[in-house]
Amino acid sequence: PGLPLNNPHRQSLGAQHPVPQPSAQYPDADVLASSDVVSSTSRTEDLEGPASSRGVANIGIMLFRPKALAFAKEWTEAMEKDEKYWDQNAFNDILLSDAQDVPGRTDNLLKAYKGSLLVGILPVSIFCSGQTYKEGLFRKLGLEPYVIHATFQFSGTAGKRHRLREWGAWKDPPEWWTHPIGFLSYDNDVPEALLEAARTANLSYALPSTLPHFALVNHQLRSMRNALVLASELGGAATVLPSIWVGLDRWWAPHDGRLPNSRIDLPFAAPADLVLDLEMMSGKLPNGFREHSFLSKPEAAELNASRLLVTICQDAEEGCAAGDAAAEVQDGGVRLQPGRSLEQLRVALSGALEKHKLLHFTGGMGRALILSPEEVERFGSRLNSFTSIHCCVKAPVGHIWYDLFWDIPGHTDRHQRTQQGEWKPQLGP
Repeated sequence: PGLPLNNPHRQSLGAQHPVPQPSAQYPDADVLASSDVVSSTSRTEDLEGPASSRGVANIGIMLFRPKALAFAKEWTEAMEKDEKYWDQNAFNDILLSDAQDVPGRTDNLLKAYKGSLLVGILPVSIFCSGQTYKEGLFRKLGLEPYVIHATFQFSGTAGKRHRLREWGAWKDPPEWWTHPIGFLSYDNDVPEALLEAARTANLSYALPSTLPHFALVNHQLRSMRNALVLASELGGAATVLPSIWVGLDRWWAPHDGRLPNSRIDLPFAAPADLVLDLEMMSGKLPNGFREHSFLSKPEAAELNASRLLVTICQDAEEGCAAGDAAAEVQDGGVRLQPGRSLEQLRVALSGALEKHKLLHFTGGMGRALILSPEEVERFGSRLNSFTSIHCCVKAPVGHIWYDLFWDIPGHTDRHQRTQQGEWKPQLGP
């Protein structure tokens, strides 16, 4: 009796209509809520079992029936009395502190709130947190996601929006696929040897266990740096970021590569917010980058039809432009010698973005460009803040900053530390 109240948080995105399924399947439930647990006790669409139900409920997705009104009032009043009382903590403290199994019930509903309510935890495989969706838990179980709550992510609102764009769960206006200058994209070449080293790494809480992960990520950051620099020099084109492979997950506390109870496969193609500071990038490049899935979406058909393929040749390969004149277009592409200066690339690609909406690089973006010391200083002052941290190893200060210029000795990082010799991970600050 009565109309159930479905209360999705504004950071939650529905993949299906949010009310009928849980409301109809559990007519006895007075409160249903999502959860922050990252592994599921349910391999179907059933509610989480008692083990997960004793974990932390997340108020991103909630369904209330009228019988829960007294609880809702007490919950609201508790927060009004203490503005520092976090709404989710108050929810768990008041509703679930005395939760108990109900003998004879097989639907995983619990008695809670002084025994007056039946409460259930929605299956985390389909009522997804940012973590369970990232891990593809629904896919592993052969289920369809019902809703995504943008949690377990970094870079604030910019990070949430970017991650949802990556997953094809954010609706952008047509203008998102246009740019006054054009777009630059590239193949993210990741050597199998680096993936295998991350796959077979000896995981622990110690700093040495991060080395395969950083070797993998740093290889990709060199390519990303070159792409961002070249896009800037070509008049301010927007860079299509690649999917970034990582050997370790990221959290807010020390871990051994996976979050507690997580079963994520390592290495994995990570959302950009695990490595990049998307808030900083959005502030400094408000129209200067796009998500890795950008060109695979139907709206990008016109862009893909206006693509110029730019191939970075092998070292001794013949017939490749040196950058002393505009590169000749043959069979829909141009071929460039590796290790060019910015000036040589500007010359080789002069006029390209006037005739094409998209320049796509293949053959190794990390090999395309060599920066002068002056260019390293100039671009370093702009790009140093674009990377974020890996968190965390077990140490007094356990996080390690990524660096787009990691491979350039003598480079000064964002914390004014001058790199001497080969890059090594440094803790803090």
